[in-house]
Amino acid sequence: MRYQNYKKTLSEQYQKSREKRGAKMKQELQESFLLEYGFCKKENFYYYKSFLSDSSFILAVYYDTQRKELEVKVYDSFLKEEYFPFYIKNYSGHFLATLHEEVDHILEDIIQKCSMKKEKIRKILEFAQKKYGSIPNYPWKGDPNYCTLTNSKKKWYALLMKVSPKAIGLEGKQKIYLLNLKHSPEKIPNLIDTDRVFPAYHMNKKHWITVNLSSDISWNAIEELIQESYDLVNS
Repeated sequence: MRYQNYKKTLSEQYQKSREKRGAKMKQELQESFLLEYGFCKKENFYYYKSFLSDSSFILAVYYDTQRKELEVKVYDSFLKEEYFPFYIKNYSGHFLATLHEEVDHILEDIIQKCSMKKEKIRKILEFAQKKYGSIPNYPWKGDPNYCTLTNSKKKWYALLMKVSPKAIGLEGKQKIYLLNLKHSPEKIPNLIDTDRVFPAYHMNKKHWITVNLSSDISWNAIEELIQESYDLVNS
């Protein structure tokens, strides 16, 4: 009886606090990348299950393709039910902190590897190679977060980066993809909207802009901006 009452109390707390723990989150993920990662598909959902380091627990991640929503659940592998303390905000201690850290790490890995933002990067590199014959360069050895695209004279016309959102004045902890491009100085002031396009990060703000690839900027707009940058560098 005591266990049933304890379980009921946890369940009530769980229902009130699960959203606060971020068990559900809006994410736009690429379905083909989810399958590559190891997700399985069932109707409008993709799901992924894996034992955590402590094999007493199982992580289950669900992706709703209609709602564009990622949901996380942690199960007790012995009891075959959700491990409610994982969701309760005021439950603390080293064990839970370690559990949260591991789950957060896996989630970040899924988002980074399956995000639609990754698809934009793939399209940019593919476009640059097909149209200009550009092969990505990684000028800082050991750091795959920075990639340059150059013309036939080895002059940069694009710099791809994965950095903290704080780099361009945005909130958040998860790194975002940025694209630095050359642009006509007289056009830059009207182009900056601090959502899709920003003053250049770490480059001459008079001649360069930063495109936030984590925004909803269209592919056509990205393509046009890359073309203008390439033309300016070649002029």
